[in-house]
Amino acid sequence: MHTVRTQRRIAAAHRLAGISALPLGSRMDEENVLGVRIDVCKDGSFVARYNVFFDIVMVPDEEQNNCFGDASDGNASKQCFRTVLRLAQHTLPTPGVSTQSILCKHFGPEGMLTIDEDGDIVSQNKEAIMSKMRRCIGDLSDACHSFTMRRDACRYLQMKEALNKRSTQFQRPSKQFWNVAHNDSFDRISFDFRYQDDGVTVGKNEHAGLTIQLMYDNQLTSRPTSMRVKAVQSLSENNNASKDQVEESSSKAAESVGGGFDGDDCEAMLIEDLKEALLSDPLPSVFEQKFDALHSKCRSRSRSTGMRG
Repeated sequence: MHTVRTQRRIAAAHRLAGISALPLGSRMDEENVLGVRIDVCKDGSFVARYNVFFDIVMVPDEEQNNCFGDASDGNASKQCFRTVLRLAQHTLPTPGVSTQSILCKHFGPEGMLTIDEDGDIVSQNKEAIMSKMRRCIGDLSDACHSFTMRRDACRYLQMKEALNKRSTQFQRPSKQFWNVAHNDSFDRISFDFRYQDDGVTVGKNEHAGLTIQLMYDNQLTSRPTSMRVKAVQSLSENNNASKDQVEESSSKAAESVGGGFDGDDCEAMLIEDLKEALLSDPLPSVFEQKFDALHSKCRSRSRSTGMRG
């Protein structure tokens, strides 16, 4: 009974985490198939569902077969096989989720998990095999969640840019997003951000602004691993970047989070605070809830520094 209760608690914990076993049919060819369902939720709401299917197959054991020679030497009867668990099919977003890198991380260089070798079931490694399976599925779930967060961040930027284009020059909001671009996996995002500063009219080319490039090199996290933020005083509304340009500019100009800055003291402090905020909070919440406070704080610090000087 203790084992049953433990298994039920584990299953319940995985369901709460958005991971559950996928019911399959009772046909004989489905007995060696493991189905996993990954539910992605955001802010308590269901967003997407992905299915992953593993199957158990027998493959030649190249290492053992090399010891006996090849079939041309008359040793075909001694050919050895091993049973492996492999990823058969999935509905994960591609190229947003790189399954091969996750499989190689947990299952080995071939991306397949050895269950037994030459018919000798490795029963003593059962717990280790299950542990590798749980970690692999957990990383797949994290990658799906991270992809969803990056995609939603791009959708937020595109929605804001569309609102800016529909508004007139005198009705545009104090915070504007222009020239939003991204690649297919949403791990390279760039955009221009305009904000209202003292004595600057919203909508003119002299409007204060930032050019921001975000790079996500770790697919298991939804926060950028590096970024480039540059202060500019003249932004064009028609400088639409393509996906290839985003890739090229990101690879050439990617800087660490503590990289340099351009502009005066207020802009320099704002850039550093904005980088820190983007590392700890989702992109929409940074610009909707935190940017005004960051900007006010930087202006206050800049003024106090100038008075002391």
